[in-house]
Amino acid sequence: MKRLLPVFFIMSIIIYTLFNQNSYASDGGVAKVIMLKGEAKGKQKDGKEFVITKDQWILEGTVLKTHQKSFVKLLFIDKSQMNLGPDSQMEIAKFKKEEAGVINLVTGSLRSKVTKDYMDNQETDKSKLIIKTKTAAMGVRGTDFQVSFNQNTEATGLDVWEGQVMMAKIGPEEMGFNPAAIDNMLNTQGVVVKEGTEAIANPKSSAPPEVKAMPADKIEAGKSNQIVSDSNSKKEETKIEGKAEGKVEGKVEGKAEGKAEGKT
Repeated sequence: MKRLLPVFFIMSIIIYTLFNQNSYASDGGVAKVIMLKGEAKGKQKDGKEFVITKDQWILEGTVLKTHQKSFVKLLFIDKSQMNLGPDSQMEIAKFKKEEAGVINLVTGSLRSKVTKDYMDNQETDKSKLIIKTKTAAMGVRGTDFQVSFNQNTEATGLDVWEGQVMMAKIGPEEMGFNPAAIDNMLNTQGVVVKEGTEAIANPKSSAPPEVKAMPADKIEAGKSNQIVSDSNSKKEETKIEGKAEGKVEGKVEGKAEGKAEGKT
């Protein structure tokens, strides 16, 4: 009987942990923090602020902010993954299983891999995920892409490693966070950014987003699961490598006037 007590105790802890995690998800948690490097903070819709920790569930409407040389990797309820790069901020504006999620990138960069069976969506004119910045909207119809937004120039950059993404320029207050309205606008005004290409939406130009072939070094960086932010005012690379069972290796390199420094 005494030998069974430790086993019973361990099983109780496991059951409690699983129940507690599922309760967070049922209470509105839409993404779980599966990797964390450095320091990051969150702010919920009710104004509650908190320090982000590994294995934490994040609610819909939460704003996440990373510090320099930090990153957060999220696993969403649809099994898609998203890396929020260093010195970046995003809002999970909407995320429901029955419709496309909407992510608002306030500053910095994010890299996402969207599951191919997301929402069992077979409609080619319907986005699996929508990313918004102050100056552009992107409807994700591929699986591997990166978005960056530079607050100084207000330019939005897009890199696509797999699949394709629709991209259109918007004004700061346009469209709100209605997935159907954004999709309709993308289908009528958007340009297609295909695998192996990049695009930039320049708010100072009246032209649609410019699409061109992605440089070879950026293609290679994408294969290495890197976040590469190359907006006009700064260039930095963050290497995020994830291994099973929580093994993570991160490398952050910042460049200024040709001098590279910083390693995480």
